[in-house]
Amino acid sequence: AEEGILAGDIAVVNRALQPKKIARTRTPGEDTNQFHVIEAAIASFATQAAYRLRASGQVATKVSTMLIHDMA
Repeated sequence: AEEGILAGDIAVVNRALQPKKIARTRTPGEDTNQFHVIEAAIASFATQAAYRLRASGQVATKVSTMLIHDMA
């Protein structure tokens, strides 16, 4: 087990019990090219993902974001 800091609290995490990969996807309701809208959506999604990880006693060492640009 390893000690980690989550939201200011110390937690003991058993990494052997952690899944190797988890994925969450989200498709916005409408297309946009406005940077502030994209930035806010990514920040909101990351916050929700962090909350879910902490609530289930998990941690992440890497996070990936994928944006798809459709030029049609």
